[in-house]
Amino acid sequence: MPKLNINYLSDAKGNTTAVLLPIQVWKQFIGDYNKLSQYARMKNSLSDAFREVQEIEQGKRKAITFREFMNEL
Repeated sequence: MPKLNINYLSDAKGNTTAVLLPIQVWKQFIGDYNKLSQYARMKNSLSDAFREVQEIEQGKRKAITFREFMNEL
């Protein structure tokens, strides 16, 4: 990775208040963030689905038909 040209902005007391990044670095960051967010949503959905299956197997939840499932969407 090439050396990043990152600049920090500070207030009158010397507290860092902002970071200035090259636009290409920002675009890469946003792209990576969106991919990770999508992955996290998918992982959470799968975890919920496996938990529901386990509850059905334990008799804690009523199973539904495929048609009922599709009507929920």
